[in-house]
Amino acid sequence: DGGHHWTRINHDHRLFGRGWYFGGIYVDPRNSQTVYVLNTAMYRSTDGGHHFTCIKGSPSGDDFHTLWIDPVNPDRMIIGVDQGASISMDGGKTWTPWLNQPTAQIYRLTTDNRFRYHIYASQQDSGSLNIVSRSRRGIVMNSAWSATAGGEAGYVIPDPLDPHIVYGTDIGGSVTRYDSLTGDAQNISPWPFNTFGTPLPQAHYRYPWVVPLALSPQHPNTLYVGSQVLWQSDNAGASWRIISPDLTGASVGPPTRATGKPTLADAAREGYGTIYSLSPSPLRAGEIWVGTTDGLVWLTRDDGVHWQNVTPPSMKPWSRINRIQASPFSAATAYLAVNRQRVNDLHPYIYRTDDFGRHWTLITRGIPADDYVHVVRIDPKRRGLLFAGTEFGLYVSFNHGRRWQRFNLNLPTTAIHDIAIHDNDVIVGTHGRGIWILDDVTSLIQDRPSLAIRTAFLFRPATAYRIHRTLFRAEPFPPEVP
Repeated sequence: DGGHHWTRINHDHRLFGRGWYFGGIYVDPRNSQTVYVLNTAMYRSTDGGHHFTCIKGSPSGDDFHTLWIDPVNPDRMIIGVDQGASISMDGGKTWTPWLNQPTAQIYRLTTDNRFRYHIYASQQDSGSLNIVSRSRRGIVMNSAWSATAGGEAGYVIPDPLDPHIVYGTDIGGSVTRYDSLTGDAQNISPWPFNTFGTPLPQAHYRYPWVVPLALSPQHPNTLYVGSQVLWQSDNAGASWRIISPDLTGASVGPPTRATGKPTLADAAREGYGTIYSLSPSPLRAGEIWVGTTDGLVWLTRDDGVHWQNVTPPSMKPWSRINRIQASPFSAATAYLAVNRQRVNDLHPYIYRTDDFGRHWTLITRGIPADDYVHVVRIDPKRRGLLFAGTEFGLYVSFNHGRRWQRFNLNLPTTAIHDIAIHDNDVIVGTHGRGIWILDDVTSLIQDRPSLAIRTAFLFRPATAYRIHRTLFRAEPFPPEVP
């Protein structure tokens, strides 16, 4: 009767676990008694929802998010899962694989320092990965990747002195150290108890979904991990110490609210905030910038002995400091990429300070008003050259962020969650279309304002390497494998 009266017809807990993450109900357009519910498996009812049968489960991407049913022929269906899409032409009896789709959802990525550098990344529901940027075969194949430290959501960072040693974080505060030569993996978490599934205010140490990790640029054996406090290890994770107070907006003592769910106004005080981004200065040892999920920015210049709240005055509560990057050109300069989409604010926010956070400037001119920002990166070779990843693509600025312009080129329109710069290459991690590399931005690095008035200019080419290409004589893969 149009929603005036409701009757509960099913109590099956399989259907509504983590309903905020799934919660999709779909009805056969030709038969109202056939109902589909998506969760960590796909369920179907043929009696109007009274009883459900699992028709598809792992391995398939585990998390089922969306379903399309052909309105003319309901046997034709497409499901969307964390790894891609699968198609059925026979009412769900058989499904196509998603192995032929470059649809990885990347959270964070970094590179190592070897020739033919490797890319390290975390990807939704597929774990961490280590993949070569180019191969001797002329193509990068499915066999070119391997698992490494960390997990599906976190940072994966190789030791700059030894690329076979990799550090990674995962959900709930897990930190691992992996040796790719021996295959040994070691749990080096600061706190022995994983907090995944524990309500944040009840956790002894609170971690976000993407647990922040950073290595000291001056001392690679020094690691930093963020919960609500900043952890430091001076011995590659063998032991840890806390070098900050609670840097979120949590209050000291028991919660003041007796019943009900928290509001935006009291959630920070009750301990729902965490550290979300870290950036040790590449110029000064002991200078560390920290950002939180509830909109605070902190700076220490003496390795955690003293902390200063340097939050921009215009920053609103629950502005997630998605990324901080300390400048490689000036110790006083840092950039913030701020994300407010959780509170229905889709505007872009990028801030710059040139005086250790005493003053901040909002620098988003050129980015559309509904294209919120995930990451900002500084090119280490040319002062003023910046790249920004947003929900809909990539932007570049040549003047310290005062003006941005679209830089997608042949990139698909997709969310850019991370950017890495290796020599003259720009590598982006998309949340849905995998990893892309712009092979050589030499012309951007050498670009100067005077070029605009010249009729011709010869750029100095980047160093070229001649590599002996091996012959690919292996058996071909089946069509569904890239």
